Amino acid sequence: MSAMFKSNQTSWKKGNIPWNKGRKSKLSGENHYNWQGGKTEENKRIRNSFEYKEWRKAVFERDDYTCVLCWVRGGHIEADHIKSFSQYPELRLELSNGRTLCQPCHRKTDNFKGRAKGRKSGRTLVYKN
Repeated sequence: MSAMFKSNQTSWKKGNIPWNKGRKSKLSGENHYNWQGGKTEENKRIRNSFEYKEWRKAVFERDDYTCVLCWVRGGHIEADHIKSFSQYPELRLELSNGRTLCQPCHRKTDNFKGRAKGRKSGRTLVYKN
């Protein structure tokens, strides 16, 4: 780039107030229109905790890194909560509430990515160890 182009690149902006000046504090946290009680912070704190990572590892080891529905071993596996993570906070770290699923099988579950919001699912898939 030429020096002339670089100098003219921002000259038209000088002296103008940025369109978003002061908006961050007005639209963040409890002031945001979509505020839902700080559940994201709680969710991140739990999912990044040492205990949660140990729970995932224990679920994978118990199921021998194999999807319990289609029996695919390894690859892109995920630890699934049989009873919803959000609806049953007391079961979040219970080994009996976890199972190993591959991504395609996990997407088919009735509580994947919050599908079970607002209802407590009574359905569970039974599998043999």
